[in-house]
Amino acid sequence: MLAALISLCGWFATSFWEKQTNKRGLKAIDSEPIARIVTAHNEVMRRPAKHLIWKSVNKKEELYDGEAVRTANNSEAQIEFIEQKVTVSLDPDSVIEIARENGKLNLSFLEGNLIIKAGENSDLTLRSGDRQISLGGASGKPGAGSSELTVSKVDKSASMEIQSATGSIQELNREKTESKPIEVAKFRIVRPHSDEILYVPVNGEDGLPKVAIEFTPLSGNHEVTVEAGETRDELNPVTDIKVTGDAGKVLVPLKLGRSFVRLIAATADKPLNKLKTPITRALVRAKLPPELLQPTDKASLQPTGPKNEITLQWANPGKLNHLRVEIATSPNMKPTLEARELGSELQHKALVGDEPRTLYWRVIGRLPTSGEALISSIFSFKVLSDKQIQLVAPKLQLPVDQASIDLATMRDTGLRLAWKSVNGASDYEINLTEARPLDATSDAKIIKYDSPTPSGHVQKLQPGRYSWFVVARDDQGRRSPPSESRVFSVDGVPTMNWADKRTEENVIFKGLRPTLRTTWERGPGKPVAWRVRVASDRLPATAEKDAWITVKEPRLEKPLDSAGIVKLEAEALDEKGDVLARTMIRTMTFEQAPPPPPPKFTDDTPSELKASERGDIKIAWLPVTDAKKYQVQIRSKDGIFTKSWQSRGTTHSFEHLPPGSYDVALQSMDDLERVGDEEVRELIVPQYSDVRAPKFKKLNVK
Repeated sequence: MLAALISLCGWFATSFWEKQTNKRGLKAIDSEPIARIVTAHNEVMRRPAKHLIWKSVNKKEELYDGEAVRTANNSEAQIEFIEQKVTVSLDPDSVIEIARENGKLNLSFLEGNLIIKAGENSDLTLRSGDRQISLGGASGKPGAGSSELTVSKVDKSASMEIQSATGSIQELNREKTESKPIEVAKFRIVRPHSDEILYVPVNGEDGLPKVAIEFTPLSGNHEVTVEAGETRDELNPVTDIKVTGDAGKVLVPLKLGRSFVRLIAATADKPLNKLKTPITRALVRAKLPPELLQPTDKASLQPTGPKNEITLQWANPGKLNHLRVEIATSPNMKPTLEARELGSELQHKALVGDEPRTLYWRVIGRLPTSGEALISSIFSFKVLSDKQIQLVAPKLQLPVDQASIDLATMRDTGLRLAWKSVNGASDYEINLTEARPLDATSDAKIIKYDSPTPSGHVQKLQPGRYSWFVVARDDQGRRSPPSESRVFSVDGVPTMNWADKRTEENVIFKGLRPTLRTTWERGPGKPVAWRVRVASDRLPATAEKDAWITVKEPRLEKPLDSAGIVKLEAEALDEKGDVLARTMIRTMTFEQAPPPPPPKFTDDTPSELKASERGDIKIAWLPVTDAKKYQVQIRSKDGIFTKSWQSRGTTHSFEHLPPGSYDVALQSMDDLERVGDEEVRELIVPQYSDVRAPKFKKLNVK
């Protein structure tokens, strides 16, 4: 108990100190930043000077004196020193600390692998433990004559290995304070360099693309094999790939993205006497031309604006340089109407004039490494004049869909139909379909009206249902697509209301299937029965007798197969079966109730859960209405470990969890065993105590 109290006090003290430190802000450490984050891929974290807690880092964040930066096992980062022409790339599982002393920059290498690029006049001191070495472009330094250095840890001591792009190797060890050249590698990879991008064609066939790895030639008695992997410390032999030592090049299947490669050479008479190249990073990218987006191929469009412009858009999946758009009047791209260098831009406003014609366009980009030109497909588009504008479908305005007009109004004033005018239209065609009355057997009739204006007028329609749509026409006889179809009814019988006076209703149901429940007024006269019809969409234009459901009371309860939209209509009947009254069409939308919301942790639960030293912790949460059970899940941050439990109560205990950082997620579960959103808290299982600073995995780089 006493130990727990002491540990808790320590945690509160650390948290209080951290909050107070944060209040002062990062700039209190140093008034001027000395570096910035250029790129941060996946989990990259920073730790300001005199802080204990690591924080996530974002692109373009500035770094100050004394700050540390680390990468996780699947992340990378690139840091740029502001005053020096130096960039530092961190491989996965790497840790560095930056500092400024007497106006000079110091880089403390704590773990992992770095790639340092130094300019000609740069000056950077690299430290490991109490050893240090100057790097840069000045004569006599390890980086002299080379724009790139690869720095790796040799073992768990302060030793590290420095490899230049030319293959020379130097070691900074625990006994020496100065670097001493060990050797210039006789067997080394000449290409690719660690930051060189290798572009490979993608032909859609199965298998990985073959990448050419060039090396310093050996005698023909040597057999050269390959090791490759996603990290420097996880290299595996590449099967069935071998060449003789005098070949100088080997084709290696590598996946797109980043890989690490090492070559191994040996002779048949001395198989154990192996030569190994330093490990080289290979960046493989697909050789992809620009991809045209808009306008689509064979599109027809009208120029816009006073300059008669059309906007061309494309994508650059291959990350090519020096993009160039070309527009021509023929598919062989000759003669060229316009050719424009656009750098990295992904769109261009082309001046195409107002003359009706067909134009062709493409985009050309160049590989950053070789300058090879990659050409997109050729698309065409048709430039339309005002007279060639494509007619669009008219948009209906009046009457609204499912409108009801009584017979007296129809006989006295008729019904006005209206829609929005269409650009380029000279007249319109109204298509009116007379549906069969509800109790008749005559065939439907189609009536067509011509109108020079975006409106029409119909009169003397008999009781029944009618659907209508409009088509626009231009002076050359071309027709637009038809408008939407709307329905109205001419009622020769009185209207009775639904019980709630509504014609639309949204129903949220629980369970697998919904049930339709609705009621309506009894209607005028002396009805003895009612009939109802239900449709999954619009009520049909024709209604057979057997489509109706007859009931003895003005209500209906009917199971449905699934969620969705249904429309229904009811009629009151007298003793002869004649219709006394009819309702408006009612639209009911059925939606399945969502899963219950996630449970909330109890108020006394901290925002960050901390397990005991034994890896034990008990959590509790508040009950949720409609939740029949709860799902508890714990998962490690790297996604390797995941485990779930179901509980009918509101507590759960974890026991003997291994040290690490986890997410604990709570979800509510309903009768159908559906789960909804999560309520997540972070759980920390310490190595030895709650306040210990992070400890990082050591890497051995051979």
